Amino acid sequence: MRVDSILKETRNFSKDYLIFSSIDDKGNPVSSDSLKGFNVFYVFGNSQCPPCLGLAKTIKAIVDERGYEGRNIKFAFVTNDDKKGISRLLKIHRLNFDYIISMSTSQMQQTGLIYIVKPTYILVDKNGKVVFKNIGFPDDLKTAKDVFEKQIAPEINRLLEDTN
Repeated sequence: MRVDSILKETRNFSKDYLIFSSIDDKGNPVSSDSLKGFNVFYVFGNSQCPPCLGLAKTIKAIVDERGYEGRNIKFAFVTNDDKKGISRLLKIHRLNFDYIISMSTSQMQQTGLIYIVKPTYILVDKNGKVVFKNIGFPDDLKTAKDVFEKQIAPEINRLLEDTN
């Protein structure tokens, strides 16, 4: 899949803000309000979705390579998996995001930003405003890096500059 075709696939969503309340993988409450003050990059998917896992692992590898650690951005994987699926995400797939957030499919749909189609990724600013969203991601690492550099990194960098 070419980068140009991926860029054209960006979808329009119905809401400007991501608003939710749920729990993380440790059973702690987490919500859009509790994450205010941080720029957050959300990846929506589940343990049974190979493209979702591919996106999550690719994004995490690129993020680690770019050195966002310690900056005002958090990375969250949002899943409709049960406890067993979340355990699989952590142990087998070794997803190492700042947050693993559990939501039912209906909770995801109630955000107004998520549809059944996965993987979906959304970048929100420190006030919870959606600044970037997309459905789908390339499978190969080179194209994924190109998409990240052209679409996502400029938005993250802009948000980080606004934070300073």
